[in-house]
Amino acid sequence: MELDVSCNEISQLPVQIGDLKSLKSLNVRRNLLQELPVGEFGSCQSVGCNIVLNCLSVSG
Repeated sequence: MELDVSCNEISQLPVQIGDLKSLKSLNVRRNLLQELPVGEFGSCQSVGCNIVLNCLSVSG
């Protein structure tokens, strides 16, 4: 499954993002994210992530 929430001015991802077991691609580019919840989906290791143009720090 692919999830594209790009260009939506999202400031945080919901904790439930980790419940999407079939998620293979997450596009959150051009949002207002400041933190990426590493523990929620394995630090993007099994999920392809597009996080371009966010001001991220990694928490976990």
